[in-house]
Amino acid sequence: MSQDPSLGIQHCQYRAAECEHLAEHASNPETRNRYLVLAQCWHELAGSRDFVEKLDRFLLNGGVPAENSGQNNGIQASTRSRTP
Repeated sequence: MSQDPSLGIQHCQYRAAECEHLAEHASNPETRNRYLVLAQCWHELAGSRDFVEKLDRFLLNGGVPAENSGQNNGIQASTRSRTP
């Protein structure tokens, strides 16, 4: 089960798209490249925010991934074989 992006992540994605749009309509290559760099920064910030939010949910959930929070009382069986 996946969650919708938070407002902060949505904002970063919106700003990245805005920079990409401005780059498409830039009048010279230097301006275009600057907008593309800014867009990349916004994408990276969105990814960082997503990671931090997932980590927060994981820690608040007692170290159980959110998709497993209602299953097995937080205990997961190992699926790895123990034979050498």
